[in-house]
Amino acid sequence: MHRYEAIAQRRGPAWSVEVAGIGSTEGRTAAEAREQAARLVADQLGVPVSEVSVDVRFALESRLEQEIAEARRDD
Repeated sequence: MHRYEAIAQRRGPAWSVEVAGIGSTEGRTAAEAREQAARLVADQLGVPVSEVSVDVRFALESRLEQEIAEARRDD
């Protein structure tokens, strides 16, 4: 299994995904962004998508990240 990490940031109507050491892609939804990241890695390595795992971290606006962190502490 080929494992990679990626960071996704909202850019207008899409998520822009940067896969460390590989390149970038985008998707309209979070699910599509994950799928496109895995396809990008598979294409670059010349392996099937089933052999790729990409951990995508979605970077949110700092205010929103702060609200989520606070809500999790309250649980």
